[in-house]
Amino acid sequence: MKETRFAIVVGHTVSKKAVIRNRLRRRLREIVRMRLPHLVPGFDVVLIVRSPAIKKTFAELARGLDFVLARGGLVSPRRPKQNQVR
Repeated sequence: MKETRFAIVVGHTVSKKAVIRNRLRRRLREIVRMRLPHLVPGFDVVLIVRSPAIKKTFAELARGLDFVLARGGLVSPRRPKQNQVR
């Protein structure tokens, strides 16, 4: 089964400054990267960022994404495999 894929959309309505839009995109991409091992595989997810996200810290964005993923049923109940020495 394929792994869950994400698209992050930060439009001009969030901010006219590309620096701000790209910063939000980078933060969310990193949050998603850390959570991918814990997600149910096989979904395509589109995150549409709204303007209140500009004022959020990294931790607040992470909590918000965790809430949305749990509400959508995308969090896997099992723990991911740890790196094994072969």
